[in-house]
Amino acid sequence: MIKHAGKRVNSSIKPLNMNRLEGRMLRVRSKRSKEILFVGDLFSDLEYWSGFVRALSDFGNVTMPDLPGMGGMDSFYKIGKTPSIDNYADYLASFFKLKYSRRQVIVIGAGFGFVIVTRMLERYPAIKDRVKMLISLGGFADSDDYTLSNIGLGAFSVGARLFSKRLPATLLKTIGQNRSFLNWFYSRELNKGLSSDKLKQTENRISRLAGVNLRSLAAISYDLSHFSNCDRHIDLPLWHVPVPSKYLDMNRVEQHMCVIFSGFYPIPITDNFNRYPLKKNKRSASYYLPKALKTQLES
Repeated sequence: MIKHAGKRVNSSIKPLNMNRLEGRMLRVRSKRSKEILFVGDLFSDLEYWSGFVRALSDFGNVTMPDLPGMGGMDSFYKIGKTPSIDNYADYLASFFKLKYSRRQVIVIGAGFGFVIVTRMLERYPAIKDRVKMLISLGGFADSDDYTLSNIGLGAFSVGARLFSKRLPATLLKTIGQNRSFLNWFYSRELNKGLSSDKLKQTENRISRLAGVNLRSLAAISYDLSHFSNCDRHIDLPLWHVPVPSKYLDMNRVEQHMCVIFSGFYPIPITDNFNRYPLKKNKRSASYYLPKALKTQLES
């Protein structure tokens, strides 16, 4: 067992030191020879996604790196950089080149993780020749994919920009990451007789909010409020799992992805797909791998 940032983690989590940033990566080996790179969403805590990574390991060796400022890794601010989509894409490209050399890799991005993957492939087109299969798990491609009104998106952008500054971010951290405050904020949920699964979700949300670098989150949220990955074509087919979200217009997501990629293949999901969000548990997390996607991973 190793210890990082006050957490005890299992031996599948290894230190990751790259580009002067210290963090961790989750590496789960498989009986299969395939290599799978998984890039998590915002709040990409390795422990949170560990069950899903174990579910993926039924199909190959899985590696999930920390994202700077979002998991157990140093923020870009440590090295004088701003957390931006471009900088995350550059970081991921460095990891890809370091880890995979000349091997073929199945690449899976969840939510914001897929935004980074797409930007990496746009900025480093040579990497696509080593991508065996590209999968989006609730990914999106453009700020126009949001269901927010122009006024709502504008207000979100202004707020994110404000809290990406040092002094407001310090104030937000002092209040918003205080464990007692978070317990009080969610006290209604914690005390109203939630099911065990719902209670675990709320407790997990508190834990992740207490651990994330809020200034990094604000900075990348500002970038996401006015971004587009639709400017360049990527000569790769995409398999897309449309994770239900009230914040995304699925029709616009699909239209944008059809513009970017050479092929677009939506993966049908079951009715109970969104009832199993506890990705720490392998059995629950496996519901995020629809049967049609498992078939593709097996091929």
